Amino acid sequence: MHIVQTVPELSTASGGPSYTVTSLCDSLSAVSGLELSLVTERHTIQHNYQTSGAVRRMELGGEGGRVARSLSVAYGHEFSRFLTTFPADVVHVNGIWHPVFHWSARAARRSGAKVIIQPHGMLEPWSMAHQRVKKRLAWWLYQARDLALTDALVATSEDELLNLRRLGLRQPVALLPNGVHLPDAGAPNPERNVAMQVAARQRHMLFLSRLHPKKGVELLLEAWAALRPPGWMLTIAGTGDAAYLAFLSERAQSLQLGSEVRFVGELLGEAKWRAYRNADVFVLPTFSENFGVVVAEALAHGLPVITTKAAPWNSLGIHQCGWWIDVGRDPLIGALQQAISLDDDTRSEMGKRARDLAATFDWRQIAESTAEVYRWLAGQGPLPACVSLERE
Repeated sequence: MHIVQTVPELSTASGGPSYTVTSLCDSLSAVSGLELSLVTERHTIQHNYQTSGAVRRMELGGEGGRVARSLSVAYGHEFSRFLTTFPADVVHVNGIWHPVFHWSARAARRSGAKVIIQPHGMLEPWSMAHQRVKKRLAWWLYQARDLALTDALVATSEDELLNLRRLGLRQPVALLPNGVHLPDAGAPNPERNVAMQVAARQRHMLFLSRLHPKKGVELLLEAWAALRPPGWMLTIAGTGDAAYLAFLSERAQSLQLGSEVRFVGELLGEAKWRAYRNADVFVLPTFSENFGVVVAEALAHGLPVITTKAAPWNSLGIHQCGWWIDVGRDPLIGALQQAISLDDDTRSEMGKRARDLAATFDWRQIAESTAEVYRWLAGQGPLPACVSLERE
């Protein structure tokens, strides 16, 4: 069975889907009976995320004048030819709004393939309101029709599933969370062990995500300025729009945070994992999140997590490994105060429970469930337990 995954780009600057799509493709390539292709648009943006050799990688389109490039017209033509050369059983479209998603869904329907659309949070209320005019135009031109004609949708949380139903989407919805690459819990961490031997070592609060207004970084800066906890450093890791980065830097200066906050830019590979290992608490005060891969990564590294009820992580409270708070400055200040006041033993116990929770998001298990959805759509398997056929 040939599965085609589509996404416009695989850049670290574009947020979570680039990371999760490549991780899922690699995990799916190990599932028996599946042939995987990952198709992106050809352009000047660097494709930072790579996949294993078992995944066919294709870059299409990118040619033509300015208007043609902005509408991804060449991509649409080449994707149709690709499906003629490599017929697909299922085309998994990872996102909405961008023309690449429209052409992918359109070509897939015409080829006879089953179509899955995974919005990746792009239909959540906050995201729908952001850049509203452009999205209303896209909705009218093609997006409403693409969603209406898709064979199935994918949600990464119960909240996202309910929001899809509230929009009137009646198709089957597969509830498939994103995964996390689990570190070796038994491996020693010499950096942290040495640091722990220093009685008065500086502690670290870590924010790591794409720097975007919806992530709540401004709230975090304000809350940190209100607390100014002695012996603690707030590290903000990530990249984003240059103008927004400049705004955040200016905001930190206006709050006179100085050396209490450091912006370290984008962290990839080992630098990213080192940041998790050297942190004491992770914080993501987001306004909207359909999953929050960085939360799962932080849990996998044994970090207590603070995030908001705009992210689907009520399990933090259930498993006693973090704080699931209302969006806002005051709730964030309260959670930060509690996290900062933890003693080492309590923080360690929370870390153990965090790792146990993260283990439920193993990519291998998620790939198996996703493959069951593909088989069912292609008429080669029974209805999976993760698929909701109607509004609940």
